[in-house]
Amino acid sequence: MTAATFLHDSLRLNWLHFKRGPHFKGKLALRIMSALVALYVLLNLLLLGYLIDIPLRKYFPQFSVLALAQQYLLVALVLLLILELFFERKPRVDLHSFLCLPITKTSITISYLLRVLGGKLNLAPALVVFPFWLKHVWTALPPAAAGAWLMGFLLLRLCFTSAALLLRMELAHLNFGALLVVGAILLACCFDLAASQSALQFASNYFFAALQHGNMAMLAACFILALSLWGLAYQRLRTQLYLDLKF
Repeated sequence: MTAATFLHDSLRLNWLHFKRGPHFKGKLALRIMSALVALYVLLNLLLLGYLIDIPLRKYFPQFSVLALAQQYLLVALVLLLILELFFERKPRVDLHSFLCLPITKTSITISYLLRVLGGKLNLAPALVVFPFWLKHVWTALPPAAAGAWLMGFLLLRLCFTSAALLLRMELAHLNFGALLVVGAILLACCFDLAASQSALQFASNYFFAALQHGNMAMLAACFILALSLWGLAYQRLRTQLYLDLKF
């Protein structure tokens, strides 16, 4: 079975899950209200990314908007990682009903991973960053550098999404290594917040500045890391599928 077939099956499964969900089972007025709320949130996120330079220029006039924003991107991704670990529920799927269907386990696993990517905390950063990128990165940098900047952000977001999924699965099974990693993150944030923030700001600025100057090695390293974490998440989910048929 080809990769295109995998993607088609995964998208079809996700669409059926969404169509048969509670969003489409209520009254017409409730459906309309849900659609309006979703549209309102979507527009607010897009406007936030497009207009965020106004408060930045007002309160930090001595800094470039792009340089200031990219210093805090990694900080924001770490905060989102903590939120995903403790507050966002991962999709729950009972896979017994799929066993009688002509769907491979690979397609089921990929479908689940795509559902994780479609989570609210995964889509929100992209919806904010994309209009910011159009307004401040695409117009300020050469096309190749601007494309590398956006690709670097998306790959970095994929790394954090995969890491959050892996940590949540390990925490659910009380894995000592996962507990140690989460504990180290929380201790670093609680006991030396200023130093942790400074380190993240330096790393974030270094990463995106390297992409601005056309450092493709940095982008390749991020791609390899994202692919590795995504592969680990896929393998862990597929193993769990064989063990208990539940995610």
